[in-house]
Amino acid sequence: MGLPGGRPGLRKEGTLQARRIVFSGTRQSEWQAFELPDQPGPHEVLVETLWSAVSIGTEMAIYAGTHIGFRTPGSRYPRYPYLAGYAATGTVLAIGSGVHGLAPGQVVAFPGKHASHGIWDVRQQPVVAVPEGVAPDEAALTRLATISLNGMRLPRLSLGESVVVLGAGLIGQFAAQFGQLSGGWPVALVDRLANRLAIARACGIALLLDVSERGLVEAGREVTQGRGFDVVVEATGAAPVVAQAFELAAQYGRVVLLGSPRGRIEIDPYTHIHSPGVTIIGAHAATTPGVETVASRWTARANFALALDLLAHGKLVVGPLISHRLPAAGAVGMYEAIAAHPDEYLGVLLDWGAADKGAAR
Repeated sequence: MGLPGGRPGLRKEGTLQARRIVFSGTRQSEWQAFELPDQPGPHEVLVETLWSAVSIGTEMAIYAGTHIGFRTPGSRYPRYPYLAGYAATGTVLAIGSGVHGLAPGQVVAFPGKHASHGIWDVRQQPVVAVPEGVAPDEAALTRLATISLNGMRLPRLSLGESVVVLGAGLIGQFAAQFGQLSGGWPVALVDRLANRLAIARACGIALLLDVSERGLVEAGREVTQGRGFDVVVEATGAAPVVAQAFELAAQYGRVVLLGSPRGRIEIDPYTHIHSPGVTIIGAHAATTPGVETVASRWTARANFALALDLLAHGKLVVGPLISHRLPAAGAVGMYEAIAAHPDEYLGVLLDWGAADKGAAR
């Protein structure tokens, strides 16, 4: 199902006609027309999307119907129809009377859908100005970066603690960078895909473990001379890898479940958790504090602002992570291409200003 090309406009006075991508069922993506008021409420901003980022993990699992929520009795998430996307940049068109620090014309990063326009309540969602000099397409990955940033805060890394990140997808790539910025030493990134490890090297990750032809646990133990890592970050969500993560932890180590697990696992809790005193940390994005407290000031908005600042100062490297820039008009067919050849995609961005443009670049 598709909508005519061209940019949305005013359908009737006071109303904006927009379009968005919806998953109507397993491996079914469609265009959906919807309307928005052209004036936001007191604490809201109206944004026209510039770029949105595709989540190769969670988003694709919902598209393909493999998300564990579909087969968990009583689970209410996810469900079809599903409004796709949760990372974007856009231009502010209008602000409410109670919004401060933002103005029409500013480019902002926010947890946006794959939609031409959106209205966002700044009290509930981080809508943060993109610093001057930061490209809007790179800034569209901010939301994904903050998932890793929150996950790397939870184990409370100390300078010199060893870290291994399992999986060089976007979440793993960002986790490795934040591990280094947080004082982890050494920080190893593990994957079976040589191209993803090469991308990590371009982003400044030096210790790369290719496990395409050797065992994950063997490779990790070799690096640490049998001791294991102080912090093990599981960033794939693949059940077999989650199980192996515990075998890589050092005595008193921490295992961070950053990638959303896609299945159930069998482990030996005595040998790998109880006896060595290993701590398991669930690092779903929902663990990000909603408000500042004495324990942590790192709310979603604060993490957004920090990630953008690090990007502006060259401390966070994003450019090499972008594998595809695609016109949003072709997004519906894109999902099936990713599902068929997942290893060929990493950072996928949809260009909402490219309705009439041709192929990807």
